Amino acid sequence: MKMTKKHDWILWSVLSNSNYLRALPMQVVEKQYDVVVVGSGGAGTSAAVAARDQGCSVLLVSKDPINCSDSKISEGIVTVRGSETDKDTETELSSNIRIQGDDIGRAEHARAFAEDSQSAYEWMRQQGLKPHFDESGKAKTLGMAMGGHTQSRSIDHANGGLDYAHALRQALTEKQNGHLDYMEDAWFLDLYVQESEQRISVQGGLIYHAADGVLVSVKAQAVVLACGGIGTLYFPHTDTMRGNTGDAYAIAARAGAKLVDMEQIQFIPFAAVNPPSHQGLIVGEPVSAGALGVIRDATGKVILSEIMARTRAECAAAIAQAVEEGRGTDHGGCYLDLTDNIQGASAEPFRYVMKTKAGSLLKVVRASMGSSAARFEVPWEVKPSAHYCMGGIATDENGQVFDANSQPIHGLLAAGQALGGLHGSNRLGSTSLAEAIIFGRRAGYQAAVSAPLNSGSDTNEKSVIEYYLSMLGRDGESYGIDITRALQKACWKFIGPARNEKDMSELKDSISQREQQLDDCHVSSSKYFNQSFIDVVEARNLLQCATFIVQSALSRKRSLGAHFRTDSRPDNLGKRPFSVQCFWESEGQLKIVHEDREASPVGARIKLRMQQGGKILMLKLLRHLPLGLRDKILIKKYAAAAGGLPKENVHEA
Repeated sequence: MKMTKKHDWILWSVLSNSNYLRALPMQVVEKQYDVVVVGSGGAGTSAAVAARDQGCSVLLVSKDPINCSDSKISEGIVTVRGSETDKDTETELSSNIRIQGDDIGRAEHARAFAEDSQSAYEWMRQQGLKPHFDESGKAKTLGMAMGGHTQSRSIDHANGGLDYAHALRQALTEKQNGHLDYMEDAWFLDLYVQESEQRISVQGGLIYHAADGVLVSVKAQAVVLACGGIGTLYFPHTDTMRGNTGDAYAIAARAGAKLVDMEQIQFIPFAAVNPPSHQGLIVGEPVSAGALGVIRDATGKVILSEIMARTRAECAAAIAQAVEEGRGTDHGGCYLDLTDNIQGASAEPFRYVMKTKAGSLLKVVRASMGSSAARFEVPWEVKPSAHYCMGGIATDENGQVFDANSQPIHGLLAAGQALGGLHGSNRLGSTSLAEAIIFGRRAGYQAAVSAPLNSGSDTNEKSVIEYYLSMLGRDGESYGIDITRALQKACWKFIGPARNEKDMSELKDSISQREQQLDDCHVSSSKYFNQSFIDVVEARNLLQCATFIVQSALSRKRSLGAHFRTDSRPDNLGKRPFSVQCFWESEGQLKIVHEDREASPVGARIKLRMQQGGKILMLKLLRHLPLGLRDKILIKKYAAAAGGLPKENVHEA
């Protein structure tokens, strides 16, 4: 049950260190819950609700207003197995995930995703999420397979991520067995850890509640980390919320957790380059390029065609390669040319499909590039944008976090983008919103049923509180925000879409220098919304995440998926897949290890590659057909994708 008590930490701080005098205004408030969930997007909310429904007292902690997350600003497209055809089996979906991710993910995670995608979506439907329906009352899919999928299994919603977020909000307001509190404008700082020779266990953690101007020391028998990814490391080249500062990865690693495949950062290939206010915002997916879309370099040369049948990683790598070779635009991008899609009688049907299925993306195109671009009359200048971290915290399929020895850290779970091991080297389109609910619910339930197993009071609570109190009122020559801005520029340049050994080694050295600067940062003694304190906290997490990424990337010597190296060629055919894993050693050094993974059956890999190759071949042939015949084929496809076309959009080919 919830308990609240205030302690007079002021006297303790003065007696222990006179430097704490500057921190006098900051009090430490104690609270107690069964489960604490960090992050209020799809994963965090579903985890909190799952734990609450098991009768637990739950605290939901969020930097931003509740449910204002990447989930809310997303396109709102969700992977649901079998939504188009009953022939879409669990085996096929899990195989798509594993093979498209080059088999470096965990098979257990892929199976869990395939098993739960239908029930997770049904749960969202029960919370009020409404898809588009066909005449029979069945939820309609996009009518086409999104990047990496072999089936059309993606469902969109009228208001995109807003519909998804509103359903989550509804779930929070339900009255069930347990008790759920939430805390906004709150930064989860660190975990309370109890260590023994046999195991590590988590007993709660410390929170800075900026709105109340206090540190909250919360005791809990389980903590679920579901607070997003690392997109802010690449700002402004990202389409994610600014709160994505890698908190989950850094906090978990400091508690002894192992991370997996942190080099695998997904860069969405088609994002706006200008004006600065729109830079990084997504304008398209491979599937939205249409049957005739191509990517051109700055000279007009086609560098990739048949985009509709490509993965995000393939498209992003093609652009990165051209830019690296000096064939990019002035803004460091290339051109997405969709103009061939508006030739002939299929032009208006194409426009109609894009308007109905990608209307929010076209709004960004119109605002950033003009109305001619939104009508597909001119090519779009685009470049990749940091979109998703496909690595993350090492867990089992229920979100149970592992330590460096692959043993469970009792009371610590992860879900959503914080969780690693699902996507491998490439994330399939529309899977993130499904993943959030699937693994959020699993982690929340696991937290609830495992909560009574943990006990003990000998944790690092005092040292954690002491560390953060000591920062307040500190004089210094540096500022956390300046360190962050410099780091962001360096990370985009050296561990962005294109990488090489020399640049990554240079970045590794510069991170060490910036970490030393962090200890000399100015921090105000203010207690309410202390931005200088927040800046240093987030800069620390970003620096540690940059270390995870760059050292993992240096360890993977060949290009693979989203990890594109310009100084080596992909050479993975016939080789055993492996996961790059990292963790802090006791002396504060990052340890990198490789763990072999089982490859998918040869037959399954050949089948998938043949399906992809067949799609590419069909698109190549389509381009060379007589215009009239091509139009007939395309109009039929567009009608299927849109669930029918208005009469004014259908003309004789």
